[in-house]
Parts: sequence; structure tokens; C-alpha cells
Amino acid sequence: MSDAQPYTKKQLREFGDGVLDIIGRAFSDVSLEGGTTITEAYAIDDYAPATARAEARAKDTYKKWHEADIVTLDPGGSALSFMDPIGFRFHLPAYTHLAVRVELRREPYPDNNCLMHFDEPAMFDVSTGLRAVQFSLLENEHAAVAQFLWFMAEARRVRAYHQGLEYIKPLRRSWWKYLADADRTTIKHRWNIQTSAWPR
Repeated sequence: MSDAQPYTKKQLREFGDGVLDIIGRAFSDVSLEGGTTITEAYAIDDYAPATARAEARAKDTYKKWHEADIVTLDPGGSALSFMDPIGFRFHLPAYTHLAVRVELRREPYPDNNCLMHFDEPAMFDVSTGLRAVQFSLLENEHAAVAQFLWFMAEARRVRAYHQGLEYIKPLRRSWWKYLADADRTTIKHRWNIQTSAWPR
């Protein structure tokens, strides 16, 4: 539930543009050197031997995250689950950037499962397990992830897919401290959640 009305389309567009810029700047210098690529992740999923993994890796010639065609390369949406922390940090902005553009209707929702995990925002709960390891290399990118989760929550309210609370939950649990005080106040106002549930 919420105390505030959903954003207007104009407000959501302006918010999304800001988040796209934040993601782009925060992840501008991430490197894939030594990390898992998308095609290699599929080879790992298939329990391929080291030689086959190397061959798969060689097929991925992109050097920057925005050059990775994740819609084509990750049709099943499973690649992120088989990446080491280096590969995960490198590819994360490609997925989050696409997810924002889709919510802004600048791109159609992919006709495959490449964004599957972004319909399951529990992947951003880094309190335990695999995701805690995969997110472990983030340094100056935490605030971008926090803004992404907030945007997704607001976008889902506007689009009426869900109420958006499923994105607020990992935001509260794992990313709250990376938000500015003013943003925390705004979110608390917009999302009427029991006071004790908000981080202190």
C-alpha cells in the first residue's frame, strides 16, 4: 500500500532518465578482465570442460557492458546465476539499463527470458547466499542499484503489474544505506509500510 499517488508518466520518465544516467556513470569503468562472459556462463551451466568454456568465452567479443547484446546472448535469463563476481558486476548494468528502458517503453519487453531475474527482485537481497558473493565486488555502484530498485517499484505501480512492494523489500534489506537521506524520506512517504520495518 502507499500514501502517495503513483507517479505520472512524465514523472516516471524523468525518474527513469536519471536512473539510466546514474547506472551509466556508476558502471562506466567496470572491467570484464578475468570474469565470466555470457556465453561462457551457459557453458558452465552445461558442465562443459575447460576447453569448451574457453571456446565459449572467445565468442563474446564485447569489451564494454553496453556492447553486450543480452537479449540475444542470454535468451534463458540464466547467465547471471553462473557468473563469478567480476562477470556479475560487469554485466549487471546491461541488464538493469535494459530493464529501465523496457519500463519506459523505449524498448519492447524481450520475447524471451533474458530479464527473468528482474521479475524476481529477491535476487537483490544480498543478506545471504550466492548473490552476496556475486555482489561482493561492487564499490561505487551501490547507490545505482538502490536507485534502480526504487525506480522499478515506482514503475510497477504505474504500470499496474504489481504494487511494486516486491522491489521495496530488497531495497530496505540490502541497499537502504546507499540512498541519500532525502530519498529515504521520500520513499517512506510514498510507501506506507509499518514503521518498524524500515531500517534505522
